[in-house]
Amino acid sequence: MCTPWGVPSPNSTERFLNKVRPGDFFLDLRTSPAPARTWLDTPRPTRSIGTSYPERPHRIAPAASHDVLFHLRHVVPARLLSPPG
Repeated sequence: MCTPWGVPSPNSTERFLNKVRPGDFFLDLRTSPAPARTWLDTPRPTRSIGTSYPERPHRIAPAASHDVLFHLRHVVPARLLSPPG
């Protein structure tokens, strides 16, 4: 999926996760099966949404740095709401 911040690189975590299954999903990395562990333990370019998104991708091994992974196929920037009243 193309986001306002560009297409994920071919060898990125995001590109692979976009192919895993349609829609949004989460994965408990603490209980992932052995075949997935090899992939999850390998550092690759990963974009992460935090307080300073967008930022450059970091080389992250998901299982080494996270307990749970949430993959959202579509995200948009936050917008301020109008004050009530």
